[in-house]
Amino acid sequence: MSDNSGGKFLIAICLDRTGSMAAYRDQTVSGFNEFLHQQQADPNGEVWLSLTLFDRPGNENEIEERFVARPILEIPDLGTPANPYHPRGNTPLYDAIGVTVRACERLEGKYDRVLFVIQTDGDENSSRDWTRTAIFDLITAKRAQGWAFIFMGADQDAFSASVAMGVAAGSTMSYVSSHAEAAFAAASSGTSVYRSMRGATADSFFTTEPPPTSAPSGPGSATAKSKARRPRPGVSSRKPNPHTDDRSHQ
Repeated sequence: MSDNSGGKFLIAICLDRTGSMAAYRDQTVSGFNEFLHQQQADPNGEVWLSLTLFDRPGNENEIEERFVARPILEIPDLGTPANPYHPRGNTPLYDAIGVTVRACERLEGKYDRVLFVIQTDGDENSSRDWTRTAIFDLITAKRAQGWAFIFMGADQDAFSASVAMGVAAGSTMSYVSSHAEAAFAAASSGTSVYRSMRGATADSFFTTEPPPTSAPSGPGSATAKSKARRPRPGVSSRKPNPHTDDRSHQ
């Protein structure tokens, strides 16, 4: 396709369910559900969603592919009996990404675009099957095929972590866990732009503005959508400058 509008989209989300997420569980659940509701209401294209939750509660990693390419309108809210969320354990981040990419590969011929969202609040510490180098090579290869990857990193140097895995700095968000709702809202705004036009790319999901349009500026217009992507408190899509910033992330 030459344009994102009117296509078939697969949104794949790797969602951190490790123990450190417990302190801000409610904010994460609320933010994810805001993202879900906004994408369910977005009229651009047909959308399917895959959701993978990852943790390591004991001696074995748990990579739960809870929903695989389910029509987005059929996805229940996070934190409900049909879609529970109970943080626990360590962080097999690389294994979760590898498993989810492989699952998407088996389906990618059915979709015009694949948007892959990685959310975590901590560093990789327990993967057994995938290494950082292997994930870097995998993400680099899929980006070359047109997949878009975004990284939402809480309470960490998100830009260093994302680039080390092959995700572009322009498609990276750094935020503090207490602002998870604002982070997911920003990700949803970017996703809506990506679904509607060429404005967001695999290299600049959070930084590329939509192309100029002669359409009127109204609530549903491209201009209005670009304004929805303004910076939010506690959320940054700007790579920090160590010479001017007090911290590595906001």
